[in-house]
Amino acid sequence: MVSKTRLTLLAALLFLTACEEPTKSKPDISLPISLSSKIVGSTSARLQLTVEDDGKEHLYRLARDGAIQSEGSFTGGDTALIVDGIIPATNYTYRAYSLHEGIVADSSDALVVVTRETTSHDFTWELDTLAHEGYARGIYALAPDDVWVVGDFTIFLPSGPSSEGLPQMRYFNCAHWNGHVWEEIYIEPVESYRDDFVSDVIAFDDNDVWVAKEGIAHFDGSNWSGWRMDDIPPNKTGYLRKVWGSSSSNLFFGSDFGSLVHYDGSTFTEVQMLGIVEHIYDITGNSKGVAWIIPMSMEPPGVSLYRYEDEILIVVDSYEDPYYPFQDSSGRDYTNTYTIFSVKDEYIVRPVSTVYSQAIAIHSMADFDDYLWITSPDLPSVANGDGNDINDLFFISSGTVLHYNGATFSSSIPVAESMSFVLYQVDQIGDHVFVRGRTNRERPIILRGTRL
Repeated sequence: MVSKTRLTLLAALLFLTACEEPTKSKPDISLPISLSSKIVGSTSARLQLTVEDDGKEHLYRLARDGAIQSEGSFTGGDTALIVDGIIPATNYTYRAYSLHEGIVADSSDALVVVTRETTSHDFTWELDTLAHEGYARGIYALAPDDVWVVGDFTIFLPSGPSSEGLPQMRYFNCAHWNGHVWEEIYIEPVESYRDDFVSDVIAFDDNDVWVAKEGIAHFDGSNWSGWRMDDIPPNKTGYLRKVWGSSSSNLFFGSDFGSLVHYDGSTFTEVQMLGIVEHIYDITGNSKGVAWIIPMSMEPPGVSLYRYEDEILIVVDSYEDPYYPFQDSSGRDYTNTYTIFSVKDEYIVRPVSTVYSQAIAIHSMADFDDYLWITSPDLPSVANGDGNDINDLFFISSGTVLHYNGATFSSSIPVAESMSFVLYQVDQIGDHVFVRGRTNRERPIILRGTRL
């Protein structure tokens, strides 16, 4: 005999079961989805969704640590997801879901994303005046106590004018920092009748230093040797302004008349530029021999971005065919700045500006189409940059040095605050920073920064 209590519980259970909504079962369709990370910063990351490229529109859901973050749609293949507002030095677990008629059809494996730490803004700064007049035109730091600077430098001697009434002076065009003092060096012109200023420098060790000038000069640890412009394609009179390379057998030189020359350790070869190029502003690249070049062109007009790989040159970005998908209020897409640099042989960093704002694009070297934006309402126009990693970057903006620590910018330089100067280039090596510039009295200077 069933007791009254058991009958009452059974009735209640049947009633509750009848009132529940029918459970939505998993749809009878396979929509496999995967999730991967492309670039992870301190406060943002670029993730990639991947489904079968069937040309159809797919719905997805993205969850972080079990909580839904976003939903949307995309056509088959790969699509980028930018996640913002994440905290530095934190582990997150992401999972993507494919949806069919609002119901989860499949899910990706869990993706653990570890954000980068922020780096310290705290630096002490010292100011070195290299000469009474001149320009520091290029700088390259091998180590905190091994820094090369080139340009044209004049020191007026206290002995007074010569018998002809001319000022007594000492001239040099290169200086080396040994951790204590700047050693003055004079590099003879490759051709005696040409100007002897030096435009740019790169060093791989103390026995392998290269400079761009009215030709090319190389230091082997004991002596300087050189190549005249007549020895270098396209055999034109002019000056080389830029040099970049990953080794002494993979060097690129840019001229003031728009030519680009590659050196493979034995032979100089001209890289045939596209259109009519007037000037090479900047060059960077990676250890695999891929180079990115910023030329100023007449045809197509404006500043462009080229990529050179396996002896093939392509236009990545130009005024006529802009790369980034945004425009300012006038309908003009954006202005490319004249600088680009590489970080850790993994990233390409490129400042980009519009009429209203400045942004920094951080691209993956593995796939240039994978990039993150760094934006700030107080970010001014950037002229040059360098860094240890994407959470430890320095930028030059006129008389200001900006440090990006992965989350914020800092622009304080507590040195010579009463002195106005123009800054041109920054080079960072570990916790040490070297900046070349010029005072309003036309004196070439180096700012040396050390992280506390």
